[in-house]
This record gives sequence, structure tokens and C-alpha cells, in this order.
Amino acid sequence: MTAVWRLNLLVSIIFISVLLVSLALQIQQASKDIQREVAASVSFTLRMLPVVEHDEYLLEPFLNGETRHVRLTVNQAWSPTHLSQSVKHVEEGHVPSWFLRFIPAVAELQEQFQLRFLPDGRELRIEANPLDEAEEVWETTQQIVLFFMLAILLSNVAIWWGVTQGLKPIAHFLQGLKAIEQGRLDARLETYHLPELNQVGAHFNKMAEALESTQQSNSFLTRELMTLQEKERATLARELHDDLGQYATGIKAQAYLISQTEQNVDLVKATANQIMANCSAMHESFRRLVQDLHPVILDQLALPDAVNTLAETWQQQHGIHCYVSIPNEFPVLSDEQNSHLFRFMQEALNNVARHADATQVDIRLCIAGDEITVWVGDNGKGLPPILKKGLGLRSMKERAAALGGFFEYANRPSQGVWLAVTVPLLEAHPVGASK
Repeated sequence: MTAVWRLNLLVSIIFISVLLVSLALQIQQASKDIQREVAASVSFTLRMLPVVEHDEYLLEPFLNGETRHVRLTVNQAWSPTHLSQSVKHVEEGHVPSWFLRFIPAVAELQEQFQLRFLPDGRELRIEANPLDEAEEVWETTQQIVLFFMLAILLSNVAIWWGVTQGLKPIAHFLQGLKAIEQGRLDARLETYHLPELNQVGAHFNKMAEALESTQQSNSFLTRELMTLQEKERATLARELHDDLGQYATGIKAQAYLISQTEQNVDLVKATANQIMANCSAMHESFRRLVQDLHPVILDQLALPDAVNTLAETWQQQHGIHCYVSIPNEFPVLSDEQNSHLFRFMQEALNNVARHADATQVDIRLCIAGDEITVWVGDNGKGLPPILKKGLGLRSMKERAAALGGFFEYANRPSQGVWLAVTVPLLEAHPVGASK
């Protein structure tokens, strides 16, 4: 059953319940009113009879039924025949007999009568006649039922129209959600007249825009990562071929030379020294290559000591003062946290060296509650516009997201840039750290 039919059924049940209660109260009150009205009429008639019974002209209106709620009948002698005729008159009235059964006062009053003898000896039968009042109650009941039926009809039509119009935007919402589900993130909802629906539509459009922006960002990152992967492979191949390959070729040639000049001790010694130098250079080149692929220093040192070593090495290479602030009590982090946070600091320092023209860099590791924040700031010229949409900031944001944290930065032209990554702590076993 649809929502419209459920609402219509509920409204109809409520209206019918109110109608039944109203009819019950109305009939109950009508029964009391009939008793009062009929009793008053009978009392009035009985008071008037001593005045009019001696005058046929004055008695005639009473006998012709011109009095309400009272019926007067003149008989030579009373018999049950008259009573049956009276009952027949009641049954042939305008009020249905089934309706009269709901008004107990009618049946009770019809059974009441009084006999009185006129001065000429005729018998005068005085009966209560509640049918006039019952007919008024019947007419009122019909009006009430008609009013409620009309109200039910109009209410259901209004509900059907209102709900139908109100549910139209839901079809649009479902179409929009289906489009999003199918990957069409450019789907948007139109504006609506109702403020509430307009707010829902606006939130849907913002959600779709955010998803579309995220998809575009992910596509950009995927392309950039594929490009970097190819560059890294090319760099690795070049290092192996141009550096390690040349050293290996040289060592092979020098070893062959030794085998051919065994009698020349000085040449053998010089060649051996050259082989040792080539091996040292090859080892250093291999160490740099491994360091680029993975921060080996983290396998040997805790993160605080690795950061201090990174800062000292970077300061010596670039001639820029690098200040490090680390709490004495520093928690042990997971390997993934150590790697991402260390790479974040490496990338931040590389950006300073390439673009900032700074004279000072600050690195701070802060612990606040169950979170750790890594902060890197400089006093350079600010972030170049090209870097705001580049891979660097996006990769930092992705690193923070991978750890369940968030990334933020502030660009201050001519005053430098600060970058910060905040991630939750997975472990809280403090270890000593140097400053």
C-alpha cells in the first residue's frame, strides 16, 4: 500500500470515528431533549383542557393535531384498535424505524397515554407524540453525516494532491542517486519551491560536487603516480646502467688486467686499490638508491632520532638553519606511521629547498591527547601557485588520510608556509628522544 493510500485510510478512519462519537452524543442529547419537549407539551395540554373542553370550537384545534408532541383522540369507548392505528402512523412516518430504535425515549413516550372524559361523556385519549422531535433529530443526523462525508472526500482529495505533488521530488532524488550509483557524478537536482526540499536538493548537489571533485582528484593522482612510477623506473634503470653498471664493467676490466699482469706488482697493487675505490663508490650509489626507495634509517633509529638525523643532513646540504622540537616522552609508533610521517617531513623539506628561498625551517612533533601532529614551517616567500594544485600537497593529504588523520597548511606570502599532519596514536609507549 502506497503512502497516499495509507494517509487516506488513516484520515478516513479518524473522520468516521469522530462521526460515530458525534452521532452517539447527538442522539443521547436528543433523547433527553425529546423527553423534555414532549413532557412540556403534555403538561401544557392537560392544563388547557379544562378551559377548552366545554367549547367545541376551542377543542377542535387540539383534536385536529395542531398541537405538537401531543395527539388527542375522541372515542365513544376505548379499544385496542386505536392503539394499533397509532403505531401504524408511527411506522409510516418520515423517520426510519431502525433509526427510532437508537432513541429509547421515542418508544417509551409512545406507550404513555391518559384518558379523560369530556362533559358530553365521550372519551378523550391523550397520547405523547415524539415523532416531530424525532424527525428533527433524523434531519440533523443526515446533515451531520453528509457534512462528514463531504469533509472526508475533500480531505482525501487534498491529501492525495498534496502528497502526490510532494512525492514528485522524491522521484527526482531517486533518479539522481541512481545516476550517482552508475558513476555519473555530474548529476544535479533542480531547485524546488518548498524550502525543505530545496535544502535537501542543495545538499545532494554539494555531495555530488564533492564526489566529482574527489573522483577528478583521484584520477589526477592516478595519472601523476603512474607518471612518477615510470620516472622512478627510468631513474632506477639509469642508476643501474650508468652508475652501478659502469662500476661493474670497470671492476671486471681491472680484474682481467690483474690476471694478465701478475708479474707487475705495482700495477697489480694500483689496480686493486682502484677496484676497492670502485666498490666503495658502487656501495655508496647502491645505498642512495635504497634510501630513495625506502627510508632505511627508520630500521635503525626511532622516529625522533631519525628526524634529528634528517634535519642535520638537510641543513648541511642546503645551508638553511633547521630547528627540531620533539617531546622528551615520545610514543612508539607503528611502522606505517613512522614511514608516512618521515616521508611527509622529507617532502616538506624538499619543497623548502626548491621553492621557499628560506633562511630557517622549524620542525615540531607535538603530542596532544591521543593524537600526534607533525608541523613544518619556514620563513620563505610562500607557496608558488603551481604547487597549490600539484602532487606534493595532494600526496601529503593522502598520507594523512591513510593514517586516519588530516592535513592542513597555511600559505603566507613573503612570510613562509606551514604544513601540518595530525594522526591518531595507535600505541602510547613513550620512549626517550633527543631534541
